[in-house]
Parts: sequence; C-alpha cells; structure tokens
Amino acid sequence: MQPVKVSIIIPVYNVSMYIEECLQSALEQTYQDIEYLIVNDASPDDSMEKIEALIHNHSRKNDIKIISHQVNKGISAARNSGIREATGDYLFFLDSDDVLYKNSIEVLASLAIKENPDLVISEYTLIGSNDRKKYPYITLSASTIYGEEIADAFYRKKWHGAAWNKLVKRTLFLHKECMFYEGIIQMEDILWSLFIAQYASTMCVSKENTYFYRIREGSVTQKVSTRNFDSMLLVLKEMGSTAFLKHQHKDDTALCEFLADQRIYFYKELIRCHIEKGYIRQSVKKIDAAFSDKKFSLFAHSFSYFLKVLPYKLPHSLGIMYIKLILLIQKKND
Repeated sequence: MQPVKVSIIIPVYNVSMYIEECLQSALEQTYQDIEYLIVNDASPDDSMEKIEALIHNHSRKNDIKIISHQVNKGISAARNSGIREATGDYLFFLDSDDVLYKNSIEVLASLAIKENPDLVISEYTLIGSNDRKKYPYITLSASTIYGEEIADAFYRKKWHGAAWNKLVKRTLFLHKECMFYEGIIQMEDILWSLFIAQYASTMCVSKENTYFYRIREGSVTQKVSTRNFDSMLLVLKEMGSTAFLKHQHKDDTALCEFLADQRIYFYKELIRCHIEKGYIRQSVKKIDAAFSDKKFSLFAHSFSYFLKVLPYKLPHSLGIMYIKLILLIQKKND
C-alpha cells in the first residue's frame, strides 16, 4: 500500500494566545509525509512573528509554506487559499486555536491508505466546554460507508458538520460546491459539510479521538450580531436552492428534515439573541420564500417536520410566541 501525502491547512487571524500550541502539535505529528500551509489572513497581532520564530530552525521547515492575504478575507477564503496551493492526496483543516494529538494524522492516514476513501472522520475532545448536546459525538460505528449512506448519516446528525478533524481527498475540491463559501461568518462549515457528504462516495469512520476542539469566548462562533444572522440567512437560502442539485435519493425525507432543523435553529437563535423584531420579520419572510418548493410544504413529511416548519407559516407574533415556548421547554429540560 502506497503512503499518502497530507496537507494541513491552518488559517491564522488574531490567535497569538493559541498559535504556538496549535502549530507545535501539528509539527510534532508521528506521520511524516505532511506539508503545512499556513494562511496569514492579514492577522493584526503577533501571531505570524510567533510562527516564524517556531519554524525558523525546525526540522520540518522545508515542508512549510506561508500564504499571505493583504487584507482580511475570513476563514473560508483562507481555507480556499490553502486548498489551491495544496499538493497532498488528502487535506486536513486545523483551526489555529485547536490542538492535535501526536498521532492524529497517522490514525486518519492509516485508514486513507487502507481504504482509499474520499473522506475520513474521527472523534474529538472538547476544551472549555462539556456540552455534548451542542457538540455531539459521532454515532456511527467504526466502519466504511458508501454512497447515499454518507449523506443520509449526515442529514440524521450521525457525524458532525465541521471542516476540522477530517481527511478530505483533494480531488473532491474539483467540484466547486466543495470549496468554502466566502464572505460568511456563520454556518460556513455546515454548508460545506452538506456538499462534501453529497459528493463523497466512500467515508471511513474512526472512533479514536484525534482533535482537541477549543470553545473560547470572543471567537467568531461565540460572537453574535446581525452580521452573523445575515450569514446564516445566506447559508439557508443557499441550502434551499442548491441542496437538491446533487442529492439523488428517491426519498427526500431525511434531507428535508435536516433542512427543517436548520430553519428552526435559525428562528430560535433570532429570538434567543433578542434580535430586533423588524429584522426577524424580514428574515422569516426570506427563509419562507427560499423554501417555497412543494417538497418543503408544511404537510409534506413527518409530524416533527411539521412542528419545525410551523412557525414560518404562522402570523409573525404567533411565530415568535411559538419559538419562545420551545426555548422555555428546552431550558427546563436542560
């Protein structure tokens, strides 16, 4: 069996407190055939100075390439820059505030070498949180799954929609949908994962922990503003218009249920974050219009689907009351 080359892509922006630990963990991998693509997304702090000092005399220095953006473009654009420069058989996305186990790439690459899949996924450890409802475990067994099973398992939340902690075959990125959607700051990973799930023909699952995912205050995913919701709105509209282009299942139920989950999540977040009512009203109208196809109609699927879509069909004030009631019930059950 031939070894595979892995390209680790690390976007860098304002991570001075974490970048040394992150990069050190990547450079200390037991697996040897790795190239490192560090994308400086116009970071204004001393992150790049710390990187330069760390790699100056490192034994892997010749395997490291630094890509620089003149202006900040966001994590999706940074990842895309790394993808375009990558030469590995497989790509691995490492967020610059996260950490790898020493054998992370070896664990994942061993499955890639053995099975030649499009995608390899594995478990992760949380730093800064124990909330496994929000950050769930993979519920698939260690195995190899194929074709429609991959997307179906994603729709049913059996594996997580994050870009990190996955080996992705570089040829998947020949499909433009598998590049990252630039200009958004929320839900970019779930949109990307949706298309990766649809285009992958083989996926290997490992139950080993190969990644430390850090939850930190101040990160893009922790801050909330209408800009976040503008991004979420764009992602949902994109899902509504493109999710079925590659999807070839005879039964649309699982995908429609998945999309309903995203819609109810969006509405709940609008209310939970106390967003201005006028913005909520306009956003709900736009989402409802994006999902106007008959396959998304109120009575098209299960009763749980009906309950998730219902607030979009109610008068505005009733829709808000409905969501507030759901949030209250969830809070009591937590």
